[in-house]
Amino acid sequence: MTELNTKDKVLLAIYKEYQKDVPDMKNNINAKNIGVDLEAYKSAMEKHENEGNIRNVTFTRGGNRILLVFTDNLMITEKGINYVKENLL
Repeated sequence: MTELNTKDKVLLAIYKEYQKDVPDMKNNINAKNIGVDLEAYKSAMEKHENEGNIRNVTFTRGGNRILLVFTDNLMITEKGINYVKENLL
């Protein structure tokens, strides 16, 4: 299997957290825990939101640049779940 790109690693981590009995998106979904570059993580989160794979993610921006990503209420969508099942598992 080929190495996953950052975008796929992020969505897979969200999916795995979502599958837990009591998901803790706030504390478990971040660049450090996933093991990816922070700027790439921020970009991946924005792309997944734009593509409808996740919802309820909040960004704090400085101009166009994403400064912070808040995952307190993060949810993976049905589209995101299907993408993971079809492409990443």
